[in-house]
Amino acid sequence: MKETATLGFPSTELEDLEFLDRARGVQLRLSHEADDGSLTVEGWEFSWTRAYRHRAESHCTVWHIEHAYDTLVEVEDSEWVAELRDAMPEDMRTLFEMHHYMIYVDSFGCYEVVAQTWVPLSSVERPDGE
Repeated sequence: MKETATLGFPSTELEDLEFLDRARGVQLRLSHEADDGSLTVEGWEFSWTRAYRHRAESHCTVWHIEHAYDTLVEVEDSEWVAELRDAMPEDMRTLFEMHHYMIYVDSFGCYEVVAQTWVPLSSVERPDGE
């Protein structure tokens, strides 16, 4: 397991979570209301996404929680990546750079994405359009 990023607030204080499959990539967006009333949206956009999955909290194991609680990690030597490569035509198996990313979010469960890379998302919105 390799830590790649940490959520900027505890997921126990999460207001909302969105998992979006967009043409340019998959996004995981997490919203938090700060003490000043502003809404902070953090998360990640994954590019060249090959696959993704979600486990409800009740289906997560101690392993998911211990390794990825509020932390985006890369699962090294991933069996899932190996499975995806094996499913591809042999002449295409080296075309895509694939990394297995995972995060556990309190009350929401575990999100996993196989993608080439990711970039952070961040924005702050004031209430009432201030």
